[in-house]
Amino acid sequence: MEDKGGDKMEKRKNQNNRGDRVKVYYNSGRNFLEVPVHEGIEVIDYKPYPVKPVSVVENAFKELFPLVKGKNSVAVIVDDHTRPTPIKDILPYLFNVLEVARVKERRIIVAFGTHNHPEEEYLVEKLGSDVINNEIVILHDAFDKKLNVYAGTTSLGNRVYLNKWAVNADFKMGIGSVFSSEIAGFTGGPKIVLPGIAADETIEYNHAYFSHKDIKAGFYEGNPIPRDMAEAARLLPIDWILDLVMTPDGIIDIFYGDFEEFHPKARALVREIYTVKVKKTRRLLIGCGMTEDVDFVQTVKALFVANEFCELGGEIFLVAWCPLGLNWEELVDTVHGGKVEEFALAVYRRLKPLFTGDKRVYMFTKEENFPWVKEIGFKPVSKLNSDFLSEGGIVLPNGALLIV
Repeated sequence: MEDKGGDKMEKRKNQNNRGDRVKVYYNSGRNFLEVPVHEGIEVIDYKPYPVKPVSVVENAFKELFPLVKGKNSVAVIVDDHTRPTPIKDILPYLFNVLEVARVKERRIIVAFGTHNHPEEEYLVEKLGSDVINNEIVILHDAFDKKLNVYAGTTSLGNRVYLNKWAVNADFKMGIGSVFSSEIAGFTGGPKIVLPGIAADETIEYNHAYFSHKDIKAGFYEGNPIPRDMAEAARLLPIDWILDLVMTPDGIIDIFYGDFEEFHPKARALVREIYTVKVKKTRRLLIGCGMTEDVDFVQTVKALFVANEFCELGGEIFLVAWCPLGLNWEELVDTVHGGKVEEFALAVYRRLKPLFTGDKRVYMFTKEENFPWVKEIGFKPVSKLNSDFLSEGGIVLPNGALLIV
């Protein structure tokens, strides 16, 4: 079972899986493990769809033109390095329209939510060096009290504080993508505002609803979290959003305009692509998919799926490189019964069999992560043992993307 280098921009059809082998990509698609598949091993993955070139966004931006024509300022809110949306390839199409529309000032606001700001190489990869060097780029900071201003209160009682550069712009637009979310049901739509450009107290209030037992990936209608997000987006108010639906193969379709009009259609497509049936197994090899292993905060999404597939007493081989590390020290504290963060506690309770060893987790990751991997109760490994799947099992190459 080989560890090979990979090209993130490599053109691949459903991960280039062959009948006798499956590639499980990690490190945001830069590398992969090649796993032999034999009788008794089942590979479960997303449904392949034809892909579209990034130029498909051009028509969307043409429809944007009359809305931004003559505006003094436009805030362009984009998702961050933890999402695979090809922002640096999309922005040139947008800039052409904004220039023809004679927009006087534009700001790119990176919607980090409470995510840590990464090293510069990740920003360059996300936005492109031309944008970094020539545009006004605001890195949202949820913890900066001077950056975030009060925008109103939702019907759920959440006091909404948002990035002042977005609030004060004449026109507010977002660019992101729609995937499943274990918190909000689905990403995209209003999530670009909350948590994207919200203050930490606003995000904490919203995420506290995760303790509700029914909330999981794919659960949207009746979920108070996206309802609260939608109300926060209206308080900004967000004027226009472009969302992509993607697979590891590329762009499947685009949706744009008023998020409450297009988001149901985007959610339906994501369900069609990524919904799979759970099959219980004692041996599960699971990858994250796309950018979902950039840090452990994102990797947790794969663990929710792993927990559904793996039987008590079973074993999970988790492929998650996490080049940016844990980025969630509160989870370690929670696992060890120390200082408790409410959201971390909700995650721990749902995934308790994994943290306590009732379902054994082996985590293939970079060596620098070994100390904290041990602290959360997992066993760090640097290779895949050739006999892990010798008696059969299930392989989920893109586990964090799936809906179960």
